[in-house]
Amino acid sequence: MGLQKTVLVNGEYAMQKEAVADAGITPGMFCEKTATGCKVHATAGARINGRLVAIEDDMQGKGITDAYVATDIVRLRALRTGNVVNAILAGSQTVTKALELTSNGDGTLKIAGTGDTVVAIAEEAVTTTGAVARILVEMV
Repeated sequence: MGLQKTVLVNGEYAMQKEAVADAGITPGMFCEKTATGCKVHATAGARINGRLVAIEDDMQGKGITDAYVATDIVRLRALRTGNVVNAILAGSQTVTKALELTSNGDGTLKIAGTGDTVVAIAEEAVTTTGAVARILVEMV
């Protein structure tokens, strides 16, 4: 689908939120609220409560590769079913189009296994080695 310069590629999101980053977060990572702000979603294979994804801080002139650091104000979007998102795929994954994905427990996505909660469907084929890579996904 080509290079995307935004996290939310297609669809209307439920709402936009802001929260203080508890640690580093890259746009395209799935997040969860904490008592002090937000962090990357930390439970592998689990449901992503609120379906929150960090987006680029274009208001500050930053793009999808510009990470937030601890104490930055993170821009988040609450996603809806059908949203197409420029997410981040975990390392060592071979994903084909239409494959089911779940949380990797570090803000990225991985191939869903038995018993995992499916959060997205791959919109494209992507293979990662040891490093992470971008992948377009449709939220379920």
